[in-house]
Amino acid sequence: LAAHWFVRYRARATAIIFATGGLVGKLVPKIDSWVLGFSTWRAGWLVVAGISAAVAVVAATFIRNSPEELGQRPDGDPPDSAAGTASDDPADDVPEGNREWTVAQAIRTPQFLVLIICGLASGPAWGVIVAHGPLHMQDIGFTPAFARDLIGTLALMSVAGRFSASLADLVSPQRFLALGLATEALGMAGFLIARSPAVAYAAAVLMGLGFGASYIALAIATSSFFGLSAFGTVVGIRFLIGGTFAAVAPGLAGLTHDLLGSYHPAFLVLVILGLFGAVLAALCPRPRPATARLSRE
Repeated sequence: LAAHWFVRYRARATAIIFATGGLVGKLVPKIDSWVLGFSTWRAGWLVVAGISAAVAVVAATFIRNSPEELGQRPDGDPPDSAAGTASDDPADDVPEGNREWTVAQAIRTPQFLVLIICGLASGPAWGVIVAHGPLHMQDIGFTPAFARDLIGTLALMSVAGRFSASLADLVSPQRFLALGLATEALGMAGFLIARSPAVAYAAAVLMGLGFGASYIALAIATSSFFGLSAFGTVVGIRFLIGGTFAAVAPGLAGLTHDLLGSYHPAFLVLVILGLFGAVLAALCPRPRPATARLSRE
């Protein structure tokens, strides 16, 4: 929805939406504890169901898919007369939000493959560290309480990372994605070498910021590359592939630990994958509009 309604501040709008959701998610355990203080978990689930139903009614009543449904234009979308602005890059000759691709065109581009790899460089690392990070920290000498607190810091910093994705309005989303992936990879490397609380917390901060930033930047880069007509399907395909790998990655990391007695090999692979994704994102240009179908010529 943010991609449909915003052009000039698309990254900022997307970041606020996702980051706010993350903040609410952090409140859920506290609300759970409060409900359990005077009632049962069944009552808590009824509260969640009631809130979800109320929000669904609000969404159905007030939200519109696009500004065109109200006879408006997206924020920051230039008038048709400005569509011929000259630029040294042919990809910039078409205003942001006007470059529309079909799904078939989008998934055949090298840029789509880059986005797939970048998703694999981010999501599985996060899943592995959330699932196995506490055990890894205990393996190298930290207490269970410290390990739990570290994962809480990781989650909190991921919200800050989502907010930071607003900066993708100032630089190209693929370069911001590269920065997020590199930061996440450095955080994962920090978990490899952490032997003191300071290094462990620094690793959690870096990884949380990097994951949150790259999570949002992936969506922003997709809309920037391919427009909005194919956006939902393209993101769905990317999530299908990335989600499959993210689902099996913690199990593979656990198997590696069982066979080798350490998480280090699995973590090292994820560090290399993260840095590789960062390099690809940094070098990835936007698709050339010559191969795209323009929806508003």
